[in-house]
Amino acid sequence: MDPRARHRRARAQHRALSARLERVVRADDDQVAQILARPTYLNTDAAILRRSLMGPFAFSSSRVEPVTDFHRFAGGDANEPGPDKARWILDNLLRLGAIQDRTAVRTAATGSVFRMDLYEQARQLIHENLQPTIALPKAIELTPA
Repeated sequence: MDPRARHRRARAQHRALSARLERVVRADDDQVAQILARPTYLNTDAAILRRSLMGPFAFSSSRVEPVTDFHRFAGGDANEPGPDKARWILDNLLRLGAIQDRTAVRTAATGSVFRMDLYEQARQLIHENLQPTIALPKAIELTPA
């Protein structure tokens, strides 16, 4: 595929993803909980997810609190792929034993995984408010990569 076609395809995919994410953000929390609870995503009880989305959230049997932003999908720098976020995620994956390679932490933290250039491209597309050029399903349906 020639570079221009790859670029057009990547832009179309960014626009499609942005449109899908906007639909999810606007969707009913119950529907979001049902989708995320599926085995292909988090494979957990939708009721637990619903409480973490809508509150109150039970941190323990003796600590139940209302939550307004337990999950931050957007806003502020929630989605910005900074090296501090890369380190936090990978340090926890190491701690939990999900990964064993400490070099992965350095690789991600240096920007080869958490790429600011891709983030900026997506942000620019959203800022330009471009409409997707590919058809999207009417129902909210996330497909795992």
